[in-house]
Amino acid sequence: MDAAPPGTRSRHAVAGLATFGLAGVLVNAAVLLAAPLLRPEVGLVEGGLSEYAIGPWAWLQNVGFFALGVGSFAIAVALSLGATTSSWLPIGTALLALAASACLALAAFPMGGLGPTTLLGDAHQTAGTLAVGLQMASLLATTLAFRSDPEWRPLAAMGPRLFAIALGGAFLSQAELLWPALPIPFGVVMRMVVVPVLIWWTVVAIRLRADSA
Repeated sequence: MDAAPPGTRSRHAVAGLATFGLAGVLVNAAVLLAAPLLRPEVGLVEGGLSEYAIGPWAWLQNVGFFALGVGSFAIAVALSLGATTSSWLPIGTALLALAASACLALAAFPMGGLGPTTLLGDAHQTAGTLAVGLQMASLLATTLAFRSDPEWRPLAAMGPRLFAIALGGAFLSQAELLWPALPIPFGVVMRMVVVPVLIWWTVVAIRLRADSA
């Protein structure tokens, strides 16, 4: 039997990685929906996502963090195999790979658990800050990469809108942390950050799978 041509092998690799990445993102989305139902005492409006990672059903939220980390890394590798030739793409994939590591650290170092302390706080807080910042930066960089490619440009149109929503949520989340007396629904604004990111990588993974079919 003849070996598959290199181009075919590459397409198969991209399709497999994109499928794996999509699964990770969707698992995280499922946890985002299921955790408030299983832990109503945390509070959907006021409770932060990391609060679901301690106490009953803590493993579920940690599975969500882990799945997003693994899925993000798989999508980063899939994109690096040639989605577009834009110079912004290596930047976006590198940022996404770093974000994946931060998501894994969220699962490894639960809120209030033991871990190294940094200038940004304990290990979990640091991992969370890095995960949010790097995911958003990667979203922006990949949007810029897609805008320079006619085949990907239609997808890029939604990038700025999703980034703007996530940025607004990030600012409000930080304001709530700095000034707790403000009437900011912490759980809601945190989801303003996470949901646009999940939408973006879902759409990107689906597009990668379609292009590799």
